[in-house]
Amino acid sequence: MSSAHLEEQRPVQAQIDQASEHLGELERDLLEIDRGLETLDEKRSHYQLLEDICGSLDELNDLGAGELFWGQQADGTTLSADQVQAARARIEDFHSEIAQLQEKRQSLLEGLKDGQ
Repeated sequence: MSSAHLEEQRPVQAQIDQASEHLGELERDLLEIDRGLETLDEKRSHYQLLEDICGSLDELNDLGAGELFWGQQADGTTLSADQVQAARARIEDFHSEIAQLQEKRQSLLEGLKDGQ
């Protein structure tokens, strides 16, 4: 090959190298997100059980039998309501974290598909 031809190929090769590097970064990011989703998936049954428990406690309270679980509180059911509300907030945070990672994952997959 002539040196003129090699000079013409350098910018193209630089673009190829840059695209390959960017693709590698996207793949690493995707792997990191997948690991995060796997970690959260391991906790999914815990949060499902917590959600079921909150529902059961609500049902018990609706039946007027909340004191069977909570006992007699000096200030009524405020403590029990606060605890169930805090548990539901943790459940919501868990679901939000999963949704955020899934959105990031989808965005990365679209970037890989589009070659960005």
